[in-house]
Formats: sequence, structure tokens, C-alpha cells
Amino acid sequence: MKSLFEHTVEVRELLGGSTFLSPHGVVRLINHPTTRTYTLLVFVVLFTTDLSNLLFYFLFWTVVFIWVGALCVFFLVLIGQFLCIALIEQLWRVELRPFRTTLFVLAAFVSAFFSELMGLGLSGGANPVNSWPDLPIYVLMAEAFGQIYFRMILPPIINTMLIAPGNASTVDPNKAPGIQPHAPPPIEPAQKSHPPSLPVVHPLLNTPQAIVPVPTPSRNILIGSAPIPLAQLRLIEAREHHVHVTTKTDSMTHRARLSDIIAQTDTLDGIQPHRSWWVSAGAARSLTREGQRHVLHLDDGTQVPVARSRVDTVRRFLEDCKETQ
Repeated sequence: MKSLFEHTVEVRELLGGSTFLSPHGVVRLINHPTTRTYTLLVFVVLFTTDLSNLLFYFLFWTVVFIWVGALCVFFLVLIGQFLCIALIEQLWRVELRPFRTTLFVLAAFVSAFFSELMGLGLSGGANPVNSWPDLPIYVLMAEAFGQIYFRMILPPIINTMLIAPGNASTVDPNKAPGIQPHAPPPIEPAQKSHPPSLPVVHPLLNTPQAIVPVPTPSRNILIGSAPIPLAQLRLIEAREHHVHVTTKTDSMTHRARLSDIIAQTDTLDGIQPHRSWWVSAGAARSLTREGQRHVLHLDDGTQVPVARSRVDTVRRFLEDCKETQ
């Protein structure tokens, strides 16, 4: 069984669209510097508005402590919900596809209850935090903050988590130090040719010992509007008008066509075992038959269906991959 922390959950938006996140992915997003900065701004808004008049009953730092605790509980409940959904989907083999608003409302409700308990505990029962009348407003604020985050802040964060510094950049031999102007030009992301690295003599030393290789630029695949390094891709699944992309570090969804993505790849980059799937060469491992259907096994245990008409093609692809290793 796949680890619960790595199980991908589809979270739907009320205004359309979906985001695919695992519990581990949620933790990574929470720990991201941009998310921490956004959370700080949310904290400032909640603290300054003070809908429950906490500053009237408690000291300044006590109110800070209550709000920090409430936000921590909100994130913990959010992670717990993803774990519960992942467990249910794995045990009963169903796709719950919850709405993000539902997850946020439940987390906000638990946070409000927690703030009540904190107010009672810190005041010895004298000053309870009566936040229940303001709960609908907090729910609306949580939804507004969620819309801003998922619509405007999350996409750039996903790109920075996928593309490590230096992976997405190409080397210009005409500008790189120690490389002569006649070196081959850089390869554009969508090109498919792979020329070998050429040795170049350092123009200052001009000795055989100064020969250095020209770095081969990394190839990027444009998925939607996001350039993703080909070396990071593992699995792509077409889902209606979107594609669910699994990389070595995370998973996400983009509005794109699988055929447009495959058109940017070479024959040895990966295989399309089924009209709705594409598997990278580095992830594909073996082909087996289970009853009346064939299955392509990946290195992490994932199973991808293989169309009957493509069984021989997949088998030859696996053989070619073994020969090139």
C-alpha cells in the first residue's frame, strides 16, 4: 500500500478547477517561505480586526498567543483531514474529491473551539472567548484567504518546488567564461536533439589540461504555462481537461492536453501505455498480465494500465531501456 503521506488527494474548488495534494505536499507547502509570509499577513489581519474583542479581555501578548495557537490548530486539522481522506481512499479504493471550502470550514470551526478553550484556560474561566457569533465571518475570511492563496500564490510556489535553482536555466556558451565563441548554441526547451558535450580549450591557458566540457542544458517540458524539467517527470495522467503530473518531488494538476505534452518528448524519454497515461523511462520497470489486462509497474509500486494494442510497444520499450542502461 502506498504511504498515506504520499497519497494524492484531489481537492476541488467551488469556482471550478482542482488541485492535487498529498499530506506530505501540504506539510511542504506550509513550510514554504512564501506560505509563512502569507500566514503572517493573515495573522496581522485577524489580530488587527479583533472581531471577538480579545484585546478588551486579555493582555496584548496573550492575544498573540491565542491567535498563533488557533492558526497552528488550523494547519494541524488541515493535515489531519488529508491523512483521513488518504486512508479512506486507500482502504475503500474510492475518490472522495472533497471541496477545499469544506476542509477550510471544518478547520476554522475546530480553531474557533480551540480558541474558546484557550480563553477559558488562560483566564481561569473568568473571560471566555465568545467567538461563536463571529464564526460565519471567520469562515468567510478563511474562504477569501484560501481563494487568494490557491489562485494567486500556490502556482508560483509549485513551480519553485519543482524547478530547483539551476535546473531550469540554460547555459549560453557565448557568454560563459572560459568558452570560445564557436561553441554550439544552447538547446531550447522544446527541441529534441541531444548533441554530446564538446571539449573546449580554455582561451587563457591554452593547454590540453585546461579542456573543460560544455554543460548540456537541461530540457524543460511546457505543461500548461509551467516549464518543468524533463528529468523530474515520472508520470502524467490525463483527467478530462486537465493532466495530473507526478514528479520526483511532488504532484500537481495543470490545464493541458496530454498529446501536447507528449509531442515535446523523444521516443526514449518515456512511453504512452494507454491513451490517458505517459510514463518516463526512468520510472518504468516491468510489464505483467493480471487476468485479462496488462499492467506497467513503476519503481515506486504504482501500476499503470496498458492498452491491448500497445502491449508489444511497451515490451519493446522496456527492452530498449535495459539496453541503454
